[in-house]
Amino acid sequence: MKTFYLGLVAVCLGSGPALAQTTAPGDPPARVLEPFKNEVWINVGGFSRHFARHNGYNENNLGLGAGYRTSAELSYMAGAYDNSVHKTTSYVAMNWQPWSLGLIKLRVV
Repeated sequence: MKTFYLGLVAVCLGSGPALAQTTAPGDPPARVLEPFKNEVWINVGGFSRHFARHNGYNENNLGLGAGYRTSAELSYMAGAYDNSVHKTTSYVAMNWQPWSLGLIKLRVV
């Protein structure tokens, strides 16, 4: 369970670059950002590493999921994967990412 919470914190604190458009007299023209376009992506699952490896946990957490981003701040995800206790976990999630602190973006899942 500790691994789950560490992974959840890592996902929630995902970061990306923040872009700003500022110009001063004499500066070259700023790059114009294109309007946001909806995105669709596929997730194939992943792997985990457990502290108590002798307990026989599944570390090949392969699965299949999809995500759809509707704006720069909001996206939705759904899918299923093999969890650490050899059972299938299904999930549906909404990611809301409205806050930026410099280069760090904070999100709520």
